[in-house]
Amino acid sequence: MVSLAPYRPPRSGRQFQRYDSEGFRLVVGCIPYRYRKMDEANSNDDVIEVLVISAQNGKGMLFPKGGWEHDESMEEAAVRETLEEAGVVGNIECKLGKWSYESKRRSTLHEGHMFPMLVKQELDLWPEKNIRTRKWVTISKAKEECPHLWMREALEELVSRQHTQAGAKDEEMGRTNGGCHNAHNQRRQRSSFRFIGRSYTQEEFDDLCFSFGIELDDVTTEKAIISKEKHLEEEKPSADDEIIYKIEVPANRYDLLCLEGLAQALRIFNEQEKIPRYTVAKISKESMLKMHVRKETSLIRPFVVCAVLRDVTFDEANYNSFIDLQDKLHQNICRKRTLVAIGTHDLDTLQGPFTYEALPPPEINFVPLKQVKNFRADELIEFYKSDLKLKKFLHIIENSRVFPVIYDRNRTVLSLPPIINGAHSAITLKTKNVFIECTATDLTKAKIVLNTMVTTFSTYCKRKFEVEPVEVISFDGNSSVYPDLSEYNMEVPLSYITGSIGVPLEADEVTNLLKRMQLNVERAGSGTSYISVSVPPTRSDILHPCDVMEKAFIFEAPPLNQLSDLIRSEVPEYTEKEIFEMLNRKDDKSTAVIIGNPRSSDFEVVRTSLMPGMLKTVGHNKDHPKPMKIYEVGDVVLLDDKKDVGASNRRLLAALYCGANSGFELIHSLVDRIMEVMGTPFVPVDDKSGYYIELSDKPEFLLGRQAKIIYKGRHIGIFGIVHPEVLNNFDIPDPCSFVELDIENFL
Repeated sequence: MVSLAPYRPPRSGRQFQRYDSEGFRLVVGCIPYRYRKMDEANSNDDVIEVLVISAQNGKGMLFPKGGWEHDESMEEAAVRETLEEAGVVGNIECKLGKWSYESKRRSTLHEGHMFPMLVKQELDLWPEKNIRTRKWVTISKAKEECPHLWMREALEELVSRQHTQAGAKDEEMGRTNGGCHNAHNQRRQRSSFRFIGRSYTQEEFDDLCFSFGIELDDVTTEKAIISKEKHLEEEKPSADDEIIYKIEVPANRYDLLCLEGLAQALRIFNEQEKIPRYTVAKISKESMLKMHVRKETSLIRPFVVCAVLRDVTFDEANYNSFIDLQDKLHQNICRKRTLVAIGTHDLDTLQGPFTYEALPPPEINFVPLKQVKNFRADELIEFYKSDLKLKKFLHIIENSRVFPVIYDRNRTVLSLPPIINGAHSAITLKTKNVFIECTATDLTKAKIVLNTMVTTFSTYCKRKFEVEPVEVISFDGNSSVYPDLSEYNMEVPLSYITGSIGVPLEADEVTNLLKRMQLNVERAGSGTSYISVSVPPTRSDILHPCDVMEKAFIFEAPPLNQLSDLIRSEVPEYTEKEIFEMLNRKDDKSTAVIIGNPRSSDFEVVRTSLMPGMLKTVGHNKDHPKPMKIYEVGDVVLLDDKKDVGASNRRLLAALYCGANSGFELIHSLVDRIMEVMGTPFVPVDDKSGYYIELSDKPEFLLGRQAKIIYKGRHIGIFGIVHPEVLNNFDIPDPCSFVELDIENFL
């Protein structure tokens, strides 16, 4: 039997092509894959193979992709393009990510979105059969033959995801979080509520997370996760299925990356317990464990910090959490182990003092974690090149003349950082005393990582919240004792906090708010206008008085945001459009804040007006039915010599009408409506009790068809018919009217 593609005329041309607000063509595609038989797989890389197709220009192989059009969802477009170009159908899975890449002409950028597709059927006839070839290849072969970096990166993400879905877990691996700026903390409902100290409905827990400043990202079950991984039809959850919460936390809140830290923070927030005081055990330097650092380590990984957790009680849950936290720290602050690598060891299997050395690879011999064979370090590098998890870290030391290594007194290898620990000192559920070492290229990051590990899990020590120090002795004779769990103090003006929030609060109110956010606070002295803030070692995110202010800011809905929401509710006929805040430097027609080391030439300056972005949006969607009504309430950044950073943010409202006629009267009526909502009367010229309009002469508007908005004597905005020359620059054939005003003046 011959398998045919269901007849759909192949799409051509770009009449219905989607573009984003910056003019990037939106492209979607799939990486078709299938599982190989286990007896055919020679390594972890061979577990799956992927389908590649020939490029039309004959240069290399690639994955099927094409334009995303207005009449289809992103997933539908990906499936369509894969069928048309590769002639396969299957189950499409969660998106692998988003990439920007140069077009064929290299004059513009495209935005590519790729999905995995588990292939169920290969068709014998399909639309592009006569112009393309297709073939199944291994992962390594696909990387060799595909010339496009962004597609190879998508393939790497698929491989990483496949391994994660296989359920393998290794304490030497950093978990992938999709490249997001925020980290995710996946927690089971029952254990979470047990740690927090009470039960919540889903709505109550969502509200709690929002109030605290984190986000309940998803609610699912283990059965649903497994069904999704195995491409089964998802069953309705039963009452016996345990709910799993996926929580998004700020990327710099390392203390919230595990259940213990998150639950403790929420208990303090709910005023169920006080902020703990972390202490370093009082022992003499003579009695301390010592880590001696050799001079050669400065050639590759110069820093090490250490600590000991004594009399720890592990069970299966907190043991898994202990390993999981290391994974998340490796992925986050440790930057995939390039900055810091964590090693944890059963201290009772070792004897101090310890030495941190850097030796030629052939001189290092040990049995690595989860192995039974002895390896030289150079052999180990070759061995792990086929390991999906560890091979991504090999480049950190692979080309160095010396490798870092930690020994105990008996020359037992603790670890070969940042690759693998030794099997000899592996942690188990029976471990009672844990030795933690963090080697690093960034000493500050190493201290933060060590503090996060010991403060979080010292709760399971016999002497709760107490950590045993270790003396680190440098090759030059200098020594330091770690961890440093001291609190540091800063004095913050009360007026700075209340002024920034925009809400008048008494000192006692501010003190109580900050204590709920794990900051010890008291008045700096009777009659003073300052508060004294003690920052605990868990809060490495607190660096400046503005960080303190932001913690109080969480509790009080800022007036500016309330005002923004009010204005949004008053322009329902317009569609809200979020525009990129950063623009290409050529888009800037005035002096703007320039971004240092921009990642793309299209994002070199911060916008000073909402107008260019909105006109771009209309220009890229000119085939959309008319009239078009869009608006945005967003920030711009202006140079400001009065600010210590040289710039300030302003919140603006902008609205645009595009249709068969200019719609000037509609924009004018919108201005009047906003002023009515603000309780601002229309007054005669020069009357400072309300607002009025007067003629303007800005070149972006038609002369005689534009006006300035004057509020209490201040120029706060402008509206008018956009000049035809401006419209032509944005390839807009229809007349438009536009308004932009600074809403911060109403506060």
